[in-house]
Amino acid sequence: RMLADVHIEIFVPKGKILAQKTLNPRLGIIDGISILGTTGVVHPISNEAYIATIKSSLSVANATNLDTVVLTTGRRSEKIAQQFLSQLPQSAFIQIGDFFKASLDIASSFGFKTICIAAFFGKAIKMAQNVPHTHASKHSLSLCELSNWAKDLTHNDTFSQKIHASNTAREAFEIIEKEHPELIFYVGQRMLSSAKSFAKSYDNLRTIIFDYDGKIVFDSEKIS
Repeated sequence: RMLADVHIEIFVPKGKILAQKTLNPRLGIIDGISILGTTGVVHPISNEAYIATIKSSLSVANATNLDTVVLTTGRRSEKIAQQFLSQLPQSAFIQIGDFFKASLDIASSFGFKTICIAAFFGKAIKMAQNVPHTHASKHSLSLCELSNWAKDLTHNDTFSQKIHASNTAREAFEIIEKEHPELIFYVGQRMLSSAKSFAKSYDNLRTIIFDYDGKIVFDSEKIS
């Protein structure tokens, strides 16, 4: 006995809405949500996969003729950067995680007019130390170098010791902001220098540092 044709439709309820919460729109996938393969296994912490996503996002930005991209270390820094740089479309903002060197190496190969890196003070300290990968497993945050910079810049041993004794970057930042905010400027300049070294001496780089309330405390574009 012959069976009638069977038509099967596979769909995701509210898929279009859910898709807006993923990276798909930035990768050029409109109104579509990605479904895992037959194993149902994904490796979100794979370095290779993350770098491939960064490259795809930069490729989309380049294909849509954007002349500026903003590299952020996470969702919160991205949202704050979007508020300050609201003239740019969403596809211009790319989360690079801890891949400081790799993302700049890729971005500089596309020929964007401007590459901007925006981060909170803690990540900025690592970037200022020329650290290629800023995850704690690769490079734990040490305030020793920051305290050395504090001493060299201010010649104030007491201030330097306070920085060295701080338990977190946030605690150190609060001391710096109150006593010697020029050290924030110094960190920003070193962050810019590190970025240039990783971006093959790319000239049009901009670095931004946020405080822990989301305010800009350093912007290399504002240097006169």
